[in-house]
Amino acid sequence: MRGKVKRNTEKFARDRGIKDINSEVLYAAKEAVGA
Repeated sequence: MRGKVKRNTEKFARDRGIKDINSEVLYAAKEAVGA
């Protein structure tokens, strides 16, 4: 995973209280930023 994507996904998960990052979290983060 690229650095920026990783940081943004980790921040997305932290902000929502998600402890484990899986493919569902990655897709949700991607949708949230409109990518």
